[in-house]
Amino acid sequence: MLLAVDIGNTNIGLAVFDGEEIVKKIKTPADTNLTHEDYQRIFTDAINGYEITEAVMGSVLAELTLPVKNALEDMVLTVFEVTSDTYCGFAMSSDKSVKKGADILATNCAAYNLYGDCIVVDAGTATTLQIMDKGVFIGCVIAPGMLMGARALHEFTSLLPLIELKKPQKCWGMNTVECMEAGIFYGHAAMIEGMISRIEEEAGHSFKTIGTGGTIPELISIMKRPLDIVDYDLIYKGLKIIYDLNSKKS
Repeated sequence: MLLAVDIGNTNIGLAVFDGEEIVKKIKTPADTNLTHEDYQRIFTDAINGYEITEAVMGSVLAELTLPVKNALEDMVLTVFEVTSDTYCGFAMSSDKSVKKGADILATNCAAYNLYGDCIVVDAGTATTLQIMDKGVFIGCVIAPGMLMGARALHEFTSLLPLIELKKPQKCWGMNTVECMEAGIFYGHAAMIEGMISRIEEEAGHSFKTIGTGGTIPELISIMKRPLDIVDYDLIYKGLKIIYDLNSKKS
């Protein structure tokens, strides 16, 4: 069995693969105050009962990359780390000096292998739109995610409160919280729809659209332009595909 580990800015996600099938998924907060011994205990409890000997991990949170890797290795796991230099099985037309995040590499690897040319909308701490065209990664859009937007409205103003993300009933409000909810949710959905239209206009053709990420369920429920496919396990599938590709090379 293989353990796929996605270290994000907010959470660490784990997925246990039995062959091609995910048989268990776990999420734990990405806490930079925890040591690798702490994470070893968390992971050991989480995957208890599964015979796992190998792990593949990708990280966008530098402070936790080494502690999590050490924790996995202390569990007597062989760990393959996906970095910006890892072979991912697809070409890139963008500036080679620009380092690609492990999350972008993994989601694009899975999206292209499973669905072909597409735009991946990954809505999490940040929201990204990643573009695969004719088998080539041609670029990406990175924007603040909804939670980040809510925090920014509070932190950069004196009167706006820090609100919990709650989908509004309509695209405007009658009180401060409702107005903020409307701006965050409907504004974000409109941004995604508008960026997809702009990308297609500049590329000269339409794309299949793939949604993934923690806040995508709320967004797709209010988007006027439905996404073609929603795959919540895209990053785990991508980590496994990258692992398999590099195992065959070695």
